[in-house]
Amino acid sequence: RDAAYKLRDAGIRSIWISYEAPSEEIFERNKGIPGLAKKIRMGLDHLREAGVDVYAISVINKSIENYKDFIDHLIHLGFDAANFDYPMTALESTYRGYSDWPGLKYTGEEMRHAIEQIKELKRTKYRNFSIKNPTAGLNGIVDFYSGAETRFPCFAGFKIFYLDWNLDLFPCPVLPQKLGKVWDVQQEDLSLIECNRCYYQGCRDYDSLYYLLYSLGEAKRIGLDGNWIDALRTLVHSNNLVGLKSFFESG
Repeated sequence: RDAAYKLRDAGIRSIWISYEAPSEEIFERNKGIPGLAKKIRMGLDHLREAGVDVYAISVINKSIENYKDFIDHLIHLGFDAANFDYPMTALESTYRGYSDWPGLKYTGEEMRHAIEQIKELKRTKYRNFSIKNPTAGLNGIVDFYSGAETRFPCFAGFKIFYLDWNLDLFPCPVLPQKLGKVWDVQQEDLSLIECNRCYYQGCRDYDSLYYLLYSLGEAKRIGLDGNWIDALRTLVHSNNLVGLKSFFESG
């Protein structure tokens, strides 16, 4: 309890807790930590008492078959919101947030089935439980796994980066190339890498929102050059409407 209040007093307003199994038994077996679910329940109670928002961050995996039941389980634990993370089975940077566990390996059809369940629960606001993923991001992972062209480019290396414990800055957690020490990186070193090798949630889920922000910047730049018609064309692109919807969904 004291730790929860210390976090609040330090300015922490929200915390994400990893939870990605349909039962406490499976969760603790997967994590290899007996009693972990009980500790999470206690932590949730103390954090809520302290006024800190707590969300589940849940990797999509094959131990979850029915996502409605999974949401019921999260609510039972004390969660009222979640963000679904997308499986990563290999990364080439220093980041270690991946696993080659078979339960993370999906076909396009298997991923579509999981995402359709999540989208339906999000659309119907099942039990007032909040699913934070933008719909555009959920659609994007289905496109990626099916081999279709994704609607939005990845903004890693331009709007999103990965900084490791050596203070080396990478354009993203997936690729091995690094930009250098964070204090040496200059604005001109930052650019879109035009990569579609993965659908890493931290980079891709909000592609539509980053597209909107990028368009606003481009429209301003073009307008200041005196090309107001081209600036207007940049703003009225249909992708920006999707980005605006993602902004409101993520609030």
